Amino acid sequence: MAQAIAEKRRRPADPPDLWRRFLPAVRQQALHFARAGRIEFLRKGKPADPEAVRGAVRYRLAS
Repeated sequence: MAQAIAEKRRRPADPPDLWRRFLPAVRQQALHFARAGRIEFLRKGKPADPEAVRGAVRYRLAS
């Protein structure tokens, strides 16, 4: 998600890892949606606690 946002906002002088700048905002919004029950955080393919999860995560729509 952060990579998609960065590509839309990229300028010629931006560094290749511009997407890292958007990670905190994406995580904050995902946490908001998880608290509202709209999405789930996945860690290694299994649902994870959004408050405690660290590292690489995936998101999916809540079932």
